[in-house]
Amino acid sequence: CKRRGTTVELKAGAEMFTARAVEVIDPGFTAAMEWLRPEEVRLPHDFKEAGETYKLLRLEIKEGLTSPPQLLTEAELIDQMEKHGIGTDAS
Repeated sequence: CKRRGTTVELKAGAEMFTARAVEVIDPGFTAAMEWLRPEEVRLPHDFKEAGETYKLLRLEIKEGLTSPPQLLTEAELIDQMEKHGIGTDAS
């Protein structure tokens, strides 16, 4: 999976905030294994130049946890292998 990441650091008073965006450029193998594809996150503004000044209108803080993808069942695994021509009849 080929992706482009953007990090924006914002200063509001004495506080520093960081915003990160992820854009999938080429899904690669995640085209077949969509559950492994990173979630695209877009910034609400197209930041181009370092040092630009903006007026802060709203601040939202989100907190979350990551978790591993669920394992495939045997039937799902065989279905994916057949769909993508992986393996042999013996496997």
